[in-house]
Amino acid sequence: MTRSCLVLAAGAVFLACGSSGPPPPCGPANCAGCCSNDVCQGGSSNSACGHAGGACVACSDPKICLTGGACGFDPAASWQVLPVSAQIAADNNGSVWDTDFSAPDVYAVIGCPGNPDTTGYTSTVESYTPTWSSGGCLATTADLLNRGFSIQLWDQDPIIANDTITANLSVIGLQEGHFTAGYVDLQPSGGMLSLRVALQRQ
Repeated sequence: MTRSCLVLAAGAVFLACGSSGPPPPCGPANCAGCCSNDVCQGGSSNSACGHAGGACVACSDPKICLTGGACGFDPAASWQVLPVSAQIAADNNGSVWDTDFSAPDVYAVIGCPGNPDTTGYTSTVESYTPTWSSGGCLATTADLLNRGFSIQLWDQDPIIANDTITANLSVIGLQEGHFTAGYVDLQPSGGMLSLRVALQRQ
């Protein structure tokens, strides 16, 4: 802290000293990063993320502090795209799924964007409400946000050709909210009434 002194002569010499006052509060005028407890931080750590003198925020996992001082998903992070549950219609457009009148033998084929693109296959589950826990494919955050993924459900038939339950569906327009929630729900299509696809951070 600097001090200034003034000497006055009026029959005596007086010395008056004063201080320049406290430093200005942390803010846009004096902090390129972010402010925490009125102290300027770099603004690039997950625990203190921010820019332009705003208040620091803590990025909650799996988000990180990105370049520019904003919390977001790492563009290079890897995610598994995995169908986890589906509901299949009671019949195949008016016909039975299998000649023995049993439930369809459902499996999914998942296409993930990347370099090179990858394809995943789930196991086959005989059910109108199949669930899966493995068999997805991997893609980065950036690829999924920019290109989405594809998925198709099939009814496996060991005797004749497999039946398509859905067309090959392109799922585009993913948002950060889908990654936060950890899944995306698809609208009904063909013989599929509902389908949930998990997005699992690797």
